Amino acid sequence: MYQAMKLKPPEHIPVEKSFNEFVKDFGGELVSELMPRGHELPRNADYLFLKELVVAELKCLEKDLFNNEEEVERITRLIQKWTSSGIINGSTAIEWLFGQALLPDECYRDMIRLAARTIETAIRSAKKQIERTKEYFDLPQTNGLVLLANDGNYFLEHQEFFELTCQIMGSKFMDSSIDGFVYFSANMPVAMPGHEREMLLWVPSYRDENNKSLGKFVNELGEKWFLFYQKKIRQEGVPIKQIENFDEGIEALKSMRHIKKYRRKKR
Repeated sequence: MYQAMKLKPPEHIPVEKSFNEFVKDFGGELVSELMPRGHELPRNADYLFLKELVVAELKCLEKDLFNNEEEVERITRLIQKWTSSGIINGSTAIEWLFGQALLPDECYRDMIRLAARTIETAIRSAKKQIERTKEYFDLPQTNGLVLLANDGNYFLEHQEFFELTCQIMGSKFMDSSIDGFVYFSANMPVAMPGHEREMLLWVPSYRDENNKSLGKFVNELGEKWFLFYQKKIRQEGVPIKQIENFDEGIEALKSMRHIKKYRRKKR
């Protein structure tokens, strides 16, 4: 599912706060508001959709991997590894840091592995939170849904991020409490060939492709989220495009490219 944006820059929104507001507007409940006050409780999932039997956890991935002040130590360790093993020399490393050189594929694979670790950590945390929420409310038959919001990670294009997440889910979480995930963007429009408007996306994947009830819920949630988002940024009436065919959706995703002008400026 994709939303076409008008050409003027959209207003930046706080994703977690806005999604909390949206869930209550949609008819769901914030788990934090259902828990007893004054008790130290383990971390639970964010949302409960009791009517639809869905427990959902939102993870906002805000760090721009390998292009963030907090990532200096990680980048330094990688460069030391590459130069000490002779993959690149110090001059190439400096040129790469200033955007004047490309790295060999071996270096890129190292970076992908670290990016995968970041995504896996977020999913593993979500899995535990979903399990705790199901147990606390005695809802073993509910579907577990992870909502992955990319809110500033420009290292991977959307298609790379989605495919990497699918690989992680398939290899690590097939027998877990997670029945599906949604990869979506809010503050990161992309350009898509053949479309004058910029796009935002909402891309689901399910452990069991025959889970029609979860699929129907996720599609409705995505459509209502885009309408809520339009109202939030004061750009209502923008068309929403839904692609049902998986292969067609993947091809559309592959063609999308980040629009770097929307990268959040550091204060």
